[in-house]
Amino acid sequence: LAWISQAGLHRPAQVIEGLAAYSEYESERVPKDWLRRNRDGQLLYAMEPQLGKLHATQMPNFGNGYMAAQFGAGWLYVGGIYNGVHGSSHRAKVPTPFNLRPNHTRAGLAVDMERGTVEQLFLWPDASAIQRTYLHQALPHLAVTELEFDNSRGQRPLTVDLMQIGFEGSSDFLLKVALPKKASVTCLTGATRESEIPGEVPKTEVAICRTTPPARYVVPAGEIRRNVLHASVWTSRDIRSRLPGATTTLQAAQEEHASTSQMVEDLLSRHETAMKELWKNGIEVEGNPELSKKVNSSWWNILISHREDVRTSSSPGGLATGCYHGHSFWDVELFIWPNLLMFHPRLAKAVLAYRADRTEQAAANAQRSGRAGLMFPWESGDSGQEVCPWSGGLKELHISGDVSFAFWRYWQATGNGNWLRSVGWPVLRGVAQFWASASGRAPVADSPPSIAGVTDVDESATHVQNSAYTNAVAKLSLGNAAKAAQLLGETPNRDCQWPAWKDLAAALPIPFDKHDNRHREYSTAIGGNGLGVVMMQYPLDMPSNWRETWSEEVQRNDLHFFEKQGPKGGPPAGFSMYWWAFAVAWLGLGEAKHASRFLDITLNHFVFGPFHSWHEKPGPDSGCQNFITGAGSFLQILWAGYGGVRVTDGTLEFHNPTLPPNSTGLKLRGLAYRGCVLDVRITAAQLILRMRGEPPEGAPGLAATHAASPNKAKILVPGEAVALPNKGITTLQPVARTGRHS
Repeated sequence: LAWISQAGLHRPAQVIEGLAAYSEYESERVPKDWLRRNRDGQLLYAMEPQLGKLHATQMPNFGNGYMAAQFGAGWLYVGGIYNGVHGSSHRAKVPTPFNLRPNHTRAGLAVDMERGTVEQLFLWPDASAIQRTYLHQALPHLAVTELEFDNSRGQRPLTVDLMQIGFEGSSDFLLKVALPKKASVTCLTGATRESEIPGEVPKTEVAICRTTPPARYVVPAGEIRRNVLHASVWTSRDIRSRLPGATTTLQAAQEEHASTSQMVEDLLSRHETAMKELWKNGIEVEGNPELSKKVNSSWWNILISHREDVRTSSSPGGLATGCYHGHSFWDVELFIWPNLLMFHPRLAKAVLAYRADRTEQAAANAQRSGRAGLMFPWESGDSGQEVCPWSGGLKELHISGDVSFAFWRYWQATGNGNWLRSVGWPVLRGVAQFWASASGRAPVADSPPSIAGVTDVDESATHVQNSAYTNAVAKLSLGNAAKAAQLLGETPNRDCQWPAWKDLAAALPIPFDKHDNRHREYSTAIGGNGLGVVMMQYPLDMPSNWRETWSEEVQRNDLHFFEKQGPKGGPPAGFSMYWWAFAVAWLGLGEAKHASRFLDITLNHFVFGPFHSWHEKPGPDSGCQNFITGAGSFLQILWAGYGGVRVTDGTLEFHNPTLPPNSTGLKLRGLAYRGCVLDVRITAAQLILRMRGEPPEGAPGLAATHAASPNKAKILVPGEAVALPNKGITTLQPVARTGRHS
């Protein structure tokens, strides 16, 4: 089938930007540009023979948040597109429109994370070629492949046959070929085979338009040729919101394909400009290049799975894979999403929109279970109804508390009152109503309320009473909803019983072992994996909310006990989403040496290959591939653990920030708080804060105080650095903007 539009750009070698970087090689013929960018931590690469030995799961991923793929796969995934009924629902495989390359031995492969491209290197005795593939960041429906052939030193023409690695049908779609009037263009169109909820959720149509590339390229001696190929991918979900003039999915794909053919020379520069904007916020580890590469790889795989103009959520394996059917779990709200909130709040807002759009289904889920309010599904796909195929997952009620926790955390970080009233409050209120209806009392006088029949975070503990983690997120959900009601001036009534919510939040028990002076996983637990108990320290920050049962001694006892017993518990014990919580908790207690053990475990047992691929379980081919749950956990170790970042109802705090092992500095670029953007640098002795540019209209100013001098506030001025001791707690509070910076 014909597939990609093409434009041959014949230019002198010196005017093809960047090509000179590939004309000279060193260190076993690695392009100098690859070596330089690899040293900077922005590019990862593999050369033959290592490349040929890589397992398919260790190949790089790429995407733009609308669609993503693992390089070399025969399909890509588009966010929010599923096939299959109820529990068989899974992310639908869309035939990939860019799987071709020169029919010649590939010498190397690289992913440039800052530029957002995957590059393949081909070498001949007197010639070379670079094939650059990307999913366009500024034009999200475009898949682009560029081939640059350098025969400038050749004495004879270079003839290159192209090998197309299939453009086949899909088991998830009923597809047919549509031939437009322009004979050189072929479009593939069709719909998913099954709807997630037949009769309620429509099937999704897809259309891909592309033009046939030549079967062979001939590059004259002494010349350089560059060819730009592109394809357009649209679904029926897009045409109303993105291309209002189009009446069908096919028409949308055809029109964009045709219009893009007129601007192929600018595609790469527009893509790189958009990527530069996306990439300027993040985490930088100074003095430790290997750790920096893992940081950037983690960010890369998270960012290619999200987009601010797409109201979809992510999944444990990110958008590039079909791991866990592409369903959304608590992994998003607790492990992945917090990184977006602190560095890319617009992306974080779009993820929450996915949940807010499905409150009607969450209400129906609650009603079917005999409860009130909003009951979000443990596994969520297209419809928002429960699509978990495992019966134990149906009892993981903590997911509703996880969603509520994220919604309140978004308000804490942004202070957006309009959003709180229109979007946040309905979710916060609905989840509080759910917990109020899910909590019961034993038929014993003065007995405390309880939540029974749940599956704990330790998934071997099913049908238990008073799961520590479940009760903790229920307490927070109830208390935060009560605070939101007071902020918004809500009068107590049948649907908003916020005084009762506060009482219930205080009364719900967290199981405690008085003999060992530690928390239990659930009421009758002896051991367990303890992840939920440890996560009560971070990210739930329960010690700050209920200090009476969270002394430092208790926190340490919890950690010591589950360090030893936890790996014997049920899943996810020992997974890459497990040890991070111990690292952050120990750092919160000032124990960097203890924390470094768990950072080492996380990196040494779950990150593999030259592209630093995250895996769910120990071993390079074990569990979910591209496990961005693990990537998100790791990033939180850096900014919440070593950076000590905490968000409260009215402050942004840095708790004893310190440096990661073997590093000279830690930078948090573009840390977002209440509309302000901060560039933060942590050294061995100082915390250095700098406000990036003027805050937007309506945003407050920020005043910084250190615990050692609480009465000496320093107002942050755009562009000016404020240096404070990193030992102790530094607090940023919103203040009214006055004077020349108002």
